[in-house]
Amino acid sequence: MKVTWNGTRIIMPDSVSQERRLLVQHYGAKVILVHDAGDIGACMDECLKTAIRMSEEDPRVYIPQQFENPANPKVHKHHTGLEILEQVAGPIHGFCSGI
Repeated sequence: MKVTWNGTRIIMPDSVSQERRLLVQHYGAKVILVHDAGDIGACMDECLKTAIRMSEEDPRVYIPQQFENPANPKVHKHHTGLEILEQVAGPIHGFCSGI
């Protein structure tokens, strides 16, 4: 299956799993890796700085700030779970999640 780049760029530490990188690429995004020298906090800061630089150069760049936005967990609590339950059309007998 050939995946074409859709213009989306995702910035992430180079310490993320190969599976996560491939999943993002499968959806058509270009992965931009930032070196993690063993300090994930510093690496995440560098990822954000990279995104900010990109947004200053290109007004189409959007930085969602998923970890800073209090609406992020709220929308999952109040909407995502309900959407899943509505689409299952029956009881859920088990749940498995990987983070």
